[in-house]
Amino acid sequence: MYDYRTKQNPWIASSPEGVVYDPTYSSTKDLVEVKAPLSVKEMTIEEAHSMSKSFCLEKKLRDDGSIVFSLKK
Repeated sequence: MYDYRTKQNPWIASSPEGVVYDPTYSSTKDLVEVKAPLSVKEMTIEEAHSMSKSFCLEKKLRDDGSIVFSLKK
């Protein structure tokens, strides 16, 4: 678990699944909080994505060949 607190508001905390930083997209760090239905509880993100067309994430292939998952629009 990651304990995230800001210097401006140290009394406010969160426990996100991760911190994302992509300097090509933004100069700030973002927090990742994942909520998954119980039906995919024991699956990886890749497995859940391939099992359900209604899964909330879409799989994308970047120009460099890496795979990323992002929220569906």
